Amino acid sequence: MKSLWYFCLAMAAVLLCGCFVNSSARSLSSKFAFPNSDLAPLGPVSAETSRWTFLAAPSMDKPEFDELSQDALKQKGGDTLVDYVIETSSFYPMIPLVWYTTFDISGTAVRVTQLGRQELH
Repeated sequence: MKSLWYFCLAMAAVLLCGCFVNSSARSLSSKFAFPNSDLAPLGPVSAETSRWTFLAAPSMDKPEFDELSQDALKQKGGDTLVDYVIETSSFYPMIPLVWYTTFDISGTAVRVTQLGRQELH
């Protein structure tokens, strides 16, 4: 019985000791979101999602990016997100069987006021 207690204690210690991995990607797109168009900035927005995975670190795919950016845009009612930053934070124990990952997006919501009619000089 005592050895089971020590085993459980050792497993808890292994699971609580782990690593954090952070990364970020920035997109400066305010000049190129809709060429030859006028954009009206609505203000800063952000959204976050988290999930657990087994045996492999999750990555943000296109559907998840679209859902996260739409959640952020709902805050101000914008058409698109420009100059955004995507931050990813992952935690995994010393024996990486499970991963807990948080994806965070923040940027500027904009509304397209005029599409393709701007005079070029």
